[in-house]
Amino acid sequence: MFTCLVISFIFSALNLGLMALDVNELQMLINSGTNVEQKYARRILPVRRNGNYLLCCILLCLTLTNAIFTTILDSLTSGRAEGLPHIRSVGKRLLVERSRAMPSENPNPATSNLVALKKDEVNIISGALEMTQKKVEEIMTKLDDCYMLDIETILNFTVISEIVRT
Repeated sequence: MFTCLVISFIFSALNLGLMALDVNELQMLINSGTNVEQKYARRILPVRRNGNYLLCCILLCLTLTNAIFTTILDSLTSGRAEGLPHIRSVGKRLLVERSRAMPSENPNPATSNLVALKKDEVNIISGALEMTQKKVEEIMTKLDDCYMLDIETILNFTVISEIVRT
């Protein structure tokens, strides 16, 4: 019985941990994460690409484990479990619930492409993630290379043209 609880906890943690990670986030970690993050992201990415299958497998195993646990618990107790919740979900009501859940079970491939990030967005995010590993001197512009204006300068066409020329 304790083993069923531990396995149930493991599947719940896998569900939360793996499904919280997006494929784009994993790709960014592979490109610009630390060595440990890159190692783990490379291991998780092939599994996470098939998110629907992953979710179904985890939930199926979790349900099976919980069913075994309740069966063992029922055999240890008097054997008179509450049957009303199970009776209510059988029959026509189950078909109605299934038809409501159908669109979320099988997403449209045409709309799943809308979520993907563009190459320049990935580069910007990767650059931001790399900032944690850089020193200030690597990213700052030297004062001699900066174009400076007086604080009282009014930005008109002439001043902006001069800035563009330099």
